[in-house]
Amino acid sequence: MISARQLCLDESTADFVSLPPEKYCYMRKYLALITMSFCVSLLVAQQPCPYKYGATENDSITCRQQMFYFSEFYKLKEYNDAYKSWQYLIQKAPCAYSGIYTSASKLFDNLISQEQGSARREILIDSLLYAFDVCSTYFPDKFTPGSSLGMKARLLYLYREHQYEQAFDWIVQAVEMEKENTIPVVWQTYFDVSILKSNSSKNNSFVEKAYERAHKYIPIAIQNATQSCENSKEKLKTLQEKYDNGEIKQSSYQWQSETITNKITQYNKLISDYNKMLSDSEKLRR
Repeated sequence: MISARQLCLDESTADFVSLPPEKYCYMRKYLALITMSFCVSLLVAQQPCPYKYGATENDSITCRQQMFYFSEFYKLKEYNDAYKSWQYLIQKAPCAYSGIYTSASKLFDNLISQEQGSARREILIDSLLYAFDVCSTYFPDKFTPGSSLGMKARLLYLYREHQYEQAFDWIVQAVEMEKENTIPVVWQTYFDVSILKSNSSKNNSFVEKAYERAHKYIPIAIQNATQSCENSKEKLKTLQEKYDNGEIKQSSYQWQSETITNKITQYNKLISDYNKMLSDSEKLRR
């Protein structure tokens, strides 16, 4: 068993500060407790959400109910009902469920399309933009600051085209942050706002710069996606060999095979989309 004396400094150190050993030991433990409490408080304060599902048991139960409601209403395309749960979650438990961010674009596109020139339409747009303001803070493993900013710029241009200059500024920042990881839809928006910016200012440097960035980063993106696709094909081949040799069960083979096949399909689409962006970038010089 560790003695109280071993938990504090030795007696010679205690003598140095002119305190009896037993009192020095008490002071050391007291100060250590204060320091530990401060560090824990600081750590909690630095977390984006002190409580993932809520501060109380009732909050947690309500949060999980709203997560279920949102998911179910969204699947049923009952977007107005899903929006009610979305509001609760983003206000009360923004760290609880990443689906409120990954599904935000489709959810709000349907809601905004129902509104024409109304005040509610502007509120919905603001809410959508806010979601992409905070998603990388609450779910940094799913969203990067650059990808979030790129989507925010795209959505601003989509729903408020007259603010294309702001969208342009955001999207340039986003592309420089994401580089070869910039997704195709963000590239397309970048091309569109660059053309508007150049036409309005009578300055072709904006489209020239967009062209340069596209041809600097997109080929790398294609190369990376191609390599990932080939790696997935190798995994599928290895999986097939293991199944043929009786090393894995049919149930395991089926779900793994389906997962890998879906990834290959996604990579092929991504490669196709990137190639289209390279082709579209040539229009910037016409």
